This record gives sequence, structure tokens and C-alpha cells, in this order.
Amino acid sequence: MFGRDPKPPESGQRRRAKAVREADRAGQRQVDARRASRSTTAWHRAESPRAWWRSS
Repeated sequence: MFGRDPKPPESGQRRRAKAVREADRAGQRQVDARRASRSTTAWHRAESPRAWWRSS
């Protein structure tokens, strides 16, 4: 009686968006857990891109 009004029910679109977001996060956690996804080669290159001719 003296408290706040109860929250209105969520719309179906909002519920679906929340479900999609949670599923996406779960899938991303699975990808991050794999050892192969922790590669740092894209961030730490062994040599500069201009030295491509040295490899042959």
C-alpha cells in the first residue's frame, strides 16, 4: 500500500532481446575458453610487414 508500485511486465521484444544477449555472451565465453583464441600473433608481429621479401 505504501510501497512502490510493482514493476510492469517486460514486453516480449525486451524478453527476446535479453535471451539473445545472454545466449551471445554464453557463446562468447565458450570461444574465449578455447586455447586457440588466446593467440597474440595479430598483436605482436614477428617482423615488420615491409620485410616480406626476406622470407623467400
